[in-house]
Amino acid sequence: MRRLTIGLATILAAVTAAACSDISSPIRSNVYDWRLVAPKQTGGFDTLSFQWPASNQPVRYWVADTLDMPARVQRALDVWQGVFLYREFRGTVVADSSTADVIVRIGSPPASPGVPLGAFAPAFAAAFAPDCRGATDLDIRPGDEGHLFLPVRVYIEPKFDGTTAGESDCLDLTSIHEIGHTIGIWNHSPDPSDIMYGDPIVSAPSERDRETIERIYHVTPNVVPVAR
Repeated sequence: MRRLTIGLATILAAVTAAACSDISSPIRSNVYDWRLVAPKQTGGFDTLSFQWPASNQPVRYWVADTLDMPARVQRALDVWQGVFLYREFRGTVVADSSTADVIVRIGSPPASPGVPLGAFAPAFAAAFAPDCRGATDLDIRPGDEGHLFLPVRVYIEPKFDGTTAGESDCLDLTSIHEIGHTIGIWNHSPDPSDIMYGDPIVSAPSERDRETIERIYHVTPNVVPVAR
């Protein structure tokens, strides 16, 4: 089994509505490559791009009720929703994990994630402050690279108990970063001034982050979400 992990941890390895036809697509040139380059079962590589279609919105997030994480994740969702011009993405925190599209837990990713045998995952991750780290697991399977099997799983791991100086800010920043991965930024920015850099030094999306996510939601994706 291989797992695709994007997140904030030590580096390990290696788009909500379809292109809008009823509104003007914003011209965005200050972007970084958000796409995931993933190995194909038959050899070679696919370049994968994802966005949540309107039919899946609002995207439902279930969040472990500890360290004020439900409120942190809702704030992160509000931050990302605020960068869009036309409400292309909407997300909400829900109480029932069985209905969730995204599961957010506290702790490190399991060595063998609970996904069916054959799920693949070239790992993307990044170093961050020692106070906390995060990872996002995507269930995309060899031979079926056009489907993202739900739920997406996010892991946020604080080093201490959430009360250490600086750790609360780190949890907020990590939540924004990981939510960015869940909404379609499946790569890391090469610039540390972007929130989606592997080891960011900022606490909110930059202009380049904003233009990148807007661009994602105005191009045709080649990965769609499906229920397991």
